[in-house]
Amino acid sequence: MTLPPKIDTEIQHHLDALRRCALCPRMQGPVVVGRPAASRIILIGQAPGDKEPKFGRPFAWTAGKTLFKWFEAVLGWSEDKTRDRVYFAAVCRCFPGKKPQGGDRVPDEAEIANCARWLEREFALLQPRLVLPVGKLAITQLLGERPLVETVGRSFEAVCYGQAIDVVPLPHPSGASPWHRMEPGKTLLQKALTLLAALQREARFVDFIQESLAGYSDAQIGAAARDVHRDCGAVLARMFALRPALTEEEGAAVEVPAGFDSGRWRLSGNVTGEPPFHGRLVHPGWEATICELPTWSGSAAAARIVAPAEVELQ
Repeated sequence: MTLPPKIDTEIQHHLDALRRCALCPRMQGPVVVGRPAASRIILIGQAPGDKEPKFGRPFAWTAGKTLFKWFEAVLGWSEDKTRDRVYFAAVCRCFPGKKPQGGDRVPDEAEIANCARWLEREFALLQPRLVLPVGKLAITQLLGERPLVETVGRSFEAVCYGQAIDVVPLPHPSGASPWHRMEPGKTLLQKALTLLAALQREARFVDFIQESLAGYSDAQIGAAARDVHRDCGAVLARMFALRPALTEEEGAAVEVPAGFDSGRWRLSGNVTGEPPFHGRLVHPGWEATICELPTWSGSAAAARIVAPAEVELQ
């Protein structure tokens, strides 16, 4: 599915409206937004720090330096290219302020809900295929509450705001958090980057997502999508042997048991009272029956290369 011809203008209008948002009185402005990147890759951060409002862009300080090193090492993209090719969103777009005892305040549920309307609009505009949540707060919004060791280094299929997406969680690159620099976080971060590399190498996934489709016919896009779909499916089958988390068909009546695991169930609609709950199955979910990511055996300098440069010798 191609993005509409006027998408750049629509995104700019959206960002202009977002900058005027004043729904959360405890938040400290100004609103921090990224570039109007017409991309089907969305990166979702947690919330700006105290430096980002001064620079007027997300990931403008220490955490950003680390994040963009990851992108450059894996994809060969500079910070400038990454900001042009990936749409930067966040759970909340304003600095939440400091806690009395020190450290940044975590946005409350009302603030997260207020900002979710902007993210929902961005999903409608961009129709993303790949979403990269960065940090536990962002990962929780897409996959529910679960430990980082159960999410980083894996790929998930999800439905968010009506869009079927692939989710590859990343740890937060903050200097205040040593998680991605210590085990098991260091290894799991490498697994996440290795997964992106495998999808690119065997199925040209990154190439397909990043390619502008404006100049191609629907028939040409369909033919390319068929190959990418087949080869991505083969990679995921070999590494994860995915199966539906529930055996019931979509639309079937199901019961969510008392004491249910929020990592296995994502509830929507009229969520009131105490479980067991009864509802209609929107999506059965996916479960990995194995996790066999390849181990990197090359040089340290090339450890984060997703796709090597290809040269045909004459």
